[in-house]
Amino acid sequence: SKEASSSSVIMSEISSSDAVSSSSVKIEESSSSKEASSSSVIMSEISSSDVANSSSEIASSSSLGCIYGEDIYDTRDGKTYKTVKIGEQEWMAENLNYHYIRGTTGSARYSCYGKEEENCDVYGALYPWTVAIDSAFLDSSSGIKCGSEAFKSCSLPAKWKGVCPDGWHLPSLKEWRILVQYIGDGDGLKLKSKGYWDPEGTDDVCFSAKPAGERESYVYRALGYEAHFWTSEMFSGDYAYEIRFLQNGIVTRNMLASTYDQSSVRCIKD
Repeated sequence: SKEASSSSVIMSEISSSDAVSSSSVKIEESSSSKEASSSSVIMSEISSSDVANSSSEIASSSSLGCIYGEDIYDTRDGKTYKTVKIGEQEWMAENLNYHYIRGTTGSARYSCYGKEEENCDVYGALYPWTVAIDSAFLDSSSGIKCGSEAFKSCSLPAKWKGVCPDGWHLPSLKEWRILVQYIGDGDGLKLKSKGYWDPEGTDDVCFSAKPAGERESYVYRALGYEAHFWTSEMFSGDYAYEIRFLQNGIVTRNMLASTYDQSSVRCIKD
């Protein structure tokens, strides 16, 4: 994984009236290290055009709480998932664990961390971006090639279902930013599950992000320390945008990972 250069930043800094106070914003300075440090960012550079009415949507700590929606029943495999309403959005409250297999190569299959099935049961499955967007379907049905062997870049339609259950879709960068903006002070601990992190999450809105780790360059890493979530947006070549939860917070800037690396998927309601 790597961080996009400044010339590829796709968003401008939010105005002071829209932004979370600078004292609560930390920026991950190093693209050469993926390990969280005390100076790691929990939030950065959110475009005011990306977050509608952000100043009025920011929730105070007293207004945060768990508002569960109806469970999702995935007709593909019979699994159910909890959901939670956060502001105007409704998210899955756990990671997707659909065992996607459309070929023999790693770019067309899910995996469990360390190839241990029990890790899928606890943390959900890990997916390359090519699976997260269901590129096999795109290639065969829509003629759109994203993250394919040809490394073609593309823009997916809005609310692209990808590997998510019916009625849900892979979130965009904008939708992730709205979530973080709603939390208000950039405190990623409020989105982290209890009992899995150090420092422990407070899980104020029951988003329950777990440190599921990732598979990078065919190596599983960071279980118990980081969570990586795909967005629906490609950068260029064979890189796509992802959101990272580190030990000290949440990264919402333009973080990149190879489309063949494997990260978690958290779906949002259409």
